[in-house]
Amino acid sequence: MARFILLLLCVLLSLAEAGTARPRPGSHRPRYASYKHRGDARKRWRRMGVLGRYRYHRRYAKNHPKRGVIKVGPPRATMPKR
Repeated sequence: MARFILLLLCVLLSLAEAGTARPRPGSHRPRYASYKHRGDARKRWRRMGVLGRYRYHRRYAKNHPKRGVIKVGPPRATMPKR
């Protein structure tokens, strides 16, 4: 019974010690600011925030005026008949 309690104590201590092991601060520095978000493409708009999304859309609309709109003048004549 004493061996079992000693074994259980050793296992609990080893688990507790493994949980406190952390890397030294400053040992890992990401290459660029968005490195941690590289797989979060779906969360991009949430990360931008309300004002960031507004500014992004305003800038996009300014730089892409009337995208996809084809302007056609008035018809000059009717289609030729057979």
